[in-house]
Amino acid sequence: MKEKYFDDQSIDFCAGSIIEELKQLGLLRDVKFQPEKTALIIIDMQDYFLDESSHAFIPSAAAITGRLVGMADLFEEKGLPVVLTRHINRPGEEGMMGTWWGELLTAENPLSGICEDLKGKGKVIEKSGYDAFYNTGLEGYLRENGVVRVVVTGVMTHICCAATATSAFVR
Repeated sequence: MKEKYFDDQSIDFCAGSIIEELKQLGLLRDVKFQPEKTALIIIDMQDYFLDESSHAFIPSAAAITGRLVGMADLFEEKGLPVVLTRHINRPGEEGMMGTWWGELLTAENPLSGICEDLKGKGKVIEKSGYDAFYNTGLEGYLRENGVVRVVVTGVMTHICCAATATSAFVR
C-alpha cells in the first residue's frame, strides 16, 4: 500500500520543522537570492504520477500541485523561466530504468502528459532519465536565459528532483 506522506495541512508544518532543524544545526547558509537570474524547474508533474489509477501514483503529489501552480504563476508574472519536465522512455533506450520499473512511460501513454493544472505553463523538456540535464537541452536553455540558480521541485524528490538538483549544482 502506498503511503501518503503529506497532505495540505501537514506539508507546511513539516517544511517549517525541517528549516528550523537546519538552522539549529547551522546548516542553513545565508545565500544571496537573485530572482532575476533564477528559473523554476518542475519535475515530472505528469498524470502518470498523479492519477490514482496509475501503478506509479504518488498519494502526496496532490498536496504540492496547488503550490507549484502558484510558484509557476509567480515566476511567469516576473518574466522568469519556468521549465516542466516530461519523463518519456523510448523502447530500446530505457537502460536500467526499464529493468527497475518494469513498465516504460512512453509518449503514447495517455497518462504521460503534464497534469491539467500545469498545462501551458513554461517550457516543457522531455527527459528519459532521472537527471533533467542528461541528454536534454535544459542546460543550454538556462544559459541562454542567463540563469545561475534554479529552484527544483516536483514529484519523486529522492530520485528525479535530487538527481536534477545535484546536476544543477555541478553545472
